[in-house]
Amino acid sequence: MTRKRKPRTMIDENALKVIAREPHRLGLVIGKDKLTLLHSEWIKYCWDSNGPRALQAFRGGYKTTAITLVGSIAWLLFHPNDRIAIIRKTFRAAADVIRAISSAMEREELKAVFKLAHGVYPKAEISREGSLRYNFKNTNTPEGNITALGMDSGITGLYFDKVVCDDIITLKDRISRAERERTPI
Repeated sequence: MTRKRKPRTMIDENALKVIAREPHRLGLVIGKDKLTLLHSEWIKYCWDSNGPRALQAFRGGYKTTAITLVGSIAWLLFHPNDRIAIIRKTFRAAADVIRAISSAMEREELKAVFKLAHGVYPKAEISREGSLRYNFKNTNTPEGNITALGMDSGITGLYFDKVVCDDIITLKDRISRAERERTPI
């Protein structure tokens, strides 16, 4: 009598431990193949803190991809009820990041990771420009999982567990006096 083997899944519990140590691997899963262990260090430095963090690195170093995109996904994997605000210079720029996160969450490999962690495949219950709320969020709050904000967005009455400010000052601000005066800081 032959024993039937349990089918091997693409991902197991050890994968979550690896992702916790090396969150850049989530980026590799979603096709961001230029991310390295350095990016994992950046993600952990910025996200695993209760205080403010700042990171300056070279232009073209994939800071937004690592910290804002992959970091947000990794944070939600381990903190599904947290509310994250992504603040960029303009609402449109922040909403672009939210769209990238939404698109990444549609990848089958990433869905399998979230299913392993939360018991359900991630499904956006609310998905509108600048806001995402997933079915794995168990707390009832007006804010979803991730909200996009611009520098001039109103935040009265909104509460977030994590706030990521990314590219709130652009190259244009450094070159143009008129642009600097328009930027609301």
